Amino acid sequence: MRNFILSVFLQICTLYSITQSVYAQYVCEPNNNSNNYRCASITPPGELSPGETPQFIMVTFDDAVNSLSQSFIDSFMVDIRNPNGLVAPRTYFINKANTQIELVQRLYEAGHEFANHTTTHNTGIETNFEDWLRELHEINFWLVNEVGIPSKQITGFRAPFLATNETMWRALDKVGFLYDSSVPEKIATPIVVSEGPDKYVWPHTLDNGAGLSCFANLCPEEPVNGLWEIPLWTWVDSTNFDYGAMDPSISSVEVFKELLEFNFMQRYTGNRAPLGIYLHAGQMWQRERQQAIKDFLQEKLDLPGVWVINMRGVVEWMRNPVSINEIENWFQQECHLGKCSEDISIPKEVGLLFPVNHSVKLRSDRFFGWNVNLNTDSYDIQISRNREFSEILVDDSVLEKTTYEFNNLPGSTLYFWRVRARNSLGAGEWSSVWEFTTDAISSVSSIENNLFPEFSLSQNYPNPFNATTSFEFSIPENNLVVIKIYDVAGSLVTELVNTRLSEGNYKARWDTNGIASGMYTYTLRAGNFSLSKKLILIK
Repeated sequence: MRNFILSVFLQICTLYSITQSVYAQYVCEPNNNSNNYRCASITPPGELSPGETPQFIMVTFDDAVNSLSQSFIDSFMVDIRNPNGLVAPRTYFINKANTQIELVQRLYEAGHEFANHTTTHNTGIETNFEDWLRELHEINFWLVNEVGIPSKQITGFRAPFLATNETMWRALDKVGFLYDSSVPEKIATPIVVSEGPDKYVWPHTLDNGAGLSCFANLCPEEPVNGLWEIPLWTWVDSTNFDYGAMDPSISSVEVFKELLEFNFMQRYTGNRAPLGIYLHAGQMWQRERQQAIKDFLQEKLDLPGVWVINMRGVVEWMRNPVSINEIENWFQQECHLGKCSEDISIPKEVGLLFPVNHSVKLRSDRFFGWNVNLNTDSYDIQISRNREFSEILVDDSVLEKTTYEFNNLPGSTLYFWRVRARNSLGAGEWSSVWEFTTDAISSVSSIENNLFPEFSLSQNYPNPFNATTSFEFSIPENNLVVIKIYDVAGSLVTELVNTRLSEGNYKARWDTNGIASGMYTYTLRAGNFSLSKKLILIK
């Protein structure tokens, strides 16, 4: 027994020593020359006293946005209005799967924020850098090009399962997010920065690492300059019992009401750090819990200086804080949407997507795409017949999307293309130069058919064939259509179609000049639809 007690004591001492060394690493020197830099602190920004500081409440929701999840949210949020009478803005950390685009569009137009929660929600502590980048870029591309949210309005991120690792922080830095909200913060011993529920740490940048307890997450080992961290402050009661940071695990509605009241009043009478109500919509199916939050928000919004705000708004306010007396005008100017702030820096270099570099025998009607570049107002695209871009065929600006369509490029020709991002500070560096070659003999044409189209792909005719064959396909909605031909080894032979087509029925032709006899596979991809068929070439 004595050895067991000694072992436990040594483990506690070791843990205390480790945590002490982690905490001791947080050192931060104030920088008054940048509004995108802040040390972790329990004091409000801008030398405001707590009495002059607005009390912000943030309400966020994670995962898919659809009719079912939104029905739970509307039950307690739809009538919530800020003191100026306008809708109380909230933040959705969104995934693509099971999300209804038209609903997201409606919520965005109503003034709510949408932030990145990865494409598949399958990331974790073992995810590598390349997979993080893919997850981040794919959902951003979808939000901009399918949903219609401008590049500049995507600024935040939250990790699925709140599972972070060092490669995630490097990927967030690479993509250029304004803020992250993935790290729970609890009252820790020894004290890091937070001293209690009335003196929780304010959001801060990670230029000097995280001024957080970092008990449940892997905080950045190296600085992430300019990235704000909005903590997930844990819910506690008067005994400092920890109920968690998201979807507080409380079965009793009465205890839930008491927690809302206690944690709000600790802040309101304390240092005025924001109150975060972080939820999954599926956890709010109980009418009693819905009513509890609704009553709470309506009651607190009657108090002086209390406002519901989206997460980006908190960062924008931290960068340029105003007092209670000025906050209504601040909201009226939509400063919480970033419309009052200057650009932080010139945009980063753009990453190209398609057509893939060195592609050959592509259709003359081309559809170009590149990664979303955050902090960007528009994109410049150039297409040239030479790598030096001394003979430019296309020199255009794209305002809303990260795609570009250009028809009727001359066939059998080598082309070069590049893209750069632009904001109010100027244009970023040009992307890498990619090249592709057109094929004058491939074609796709619309055909008359009175039947309402569904996704389909016919068998080619004739088959087997000698030189030229055709096949028909249908799509029920406007979509990017890609048709590729592969040989029996699975190697790409040619990209027959890569263009956006409207709803309808189409015929594609493949002229096999210079192609060897054998069996080939042609594959159609449009949205989530994919189908392949085989054809035989005999010469």
